[in-house]
Amino acid sequence: MKTKIALYFISSIIFAGIARADNLPAMIPVENYNLGLEFADITYREPSLGVRESGPVFGLYGAYDYRLDMPILDVWHLDGHVDYSNVDYKGSGKINNISDWMGEPRLWAGHDFNLMPQLKVTPYFGVGYRFLFDHLKNKVSSIGALGYDRFSQYLYLPVGFELSTEAVPGWKFGFTTEYDIFIHGWQKSYLSNIQGLPDITNDQKSGYGIRGSFDIIKKGDRFNYVVSPYVRYWNVKKSNTVTATGSLFQVTGYEPANHSIEAGVRLGVEF
Repeated sequence: MKTKIALYFISSIIFAGIARADNLPAMIPVENYNLGLEFADITYREPSLGVRESGPVFGLYGAYDYRLDMPILDVWHLDGHVDYSNVDYKGSGKINNISDWMGEPRLWAGHDFNLMPQLKVTPYFGVGYRFLFDHLKNKVSSIGALGYDRFSQYLYLPVGFELSTEAVPGWKFGFTTEYDIFIHGWQKSYLSNIQGLPDITNDQKSGYGIRGSFDIIKKGDRFNYVVSPYVRYWNVKKSNTVTATGSLFQVTGYEPANHSIEAGVRLGVEF
C-alpha cells in the first residue's frame, strides 16, 4: 500500500510535468540557501505503559534549493537539522534533565507549477532519515528503576507540497504540508548499561509521520529574514519481540507503540 501511494504521487508529478513542458518558460538555474535556529517543545508518549518524556528543544537548521531548466523534477531540495533537548521522564518513577540528541537529513525532488503570476505550488517526493539518542545511562528514577541509553532510527519517504506567494511587495509567504511514509525503524536499547543484561534491537515496520510549516519571509538587501512556525508528528506501531541473553540474565522485549509531537519555530536567513 505504501509503495502504491508513493508511485501514484511520483507518476502524477512526472506526467503532469511532461504535459506542461511546452507551456513553461525557460528558467535560469537558481540556488537558494536557508540557515537558522530551531526552538521547540517535544512530547513523546508510550500510551500502553504510561510513559511520557517532554521538554524544550534547541537546534540548528539548514536547507538548500536548486531550481533548473527541466520539464520535470526541476526542483531539488536538501535539508537537515540537528537538535538537543533536555527532557523529563515519567513512567517507572520520574527522571529529570535527560539529554537527547536528534538529527534528520532529507532529500527530495519536485516540480514548480505556476498557478498565477505570484503563486506557485511544488509537489515533491524524496527520502528521509531520522535518529534520536536518548541518554539515560547511569540515571535512577524516583522509585529506583535503572535507566539505559536508547537509539532510535527511522527511514521514510516524504511526500508533500509547498505553496508559495510573493503577492505582497517586500514579503514572501509559504506553506508546506507533508506525509511521511514509514519504511522501517530500528530501536536499540542498551540494556547492557545495567550489569548482567544484554542489548536488544527491535524492528519497527509500521507507522507514519505528518509535518507542516508556515514561512514568513521579509526581503532584505543582502539577506531575507525568515520566521517559520512548524510542527512534526510521528506515530509508530509496536515492534517485533526479541529475546537476547546477557552475562547474567535473558531478556525478552519489544518497543511499545508510541507517538511524539514537536512544535516550535525556526528563525533564520535566506540567501
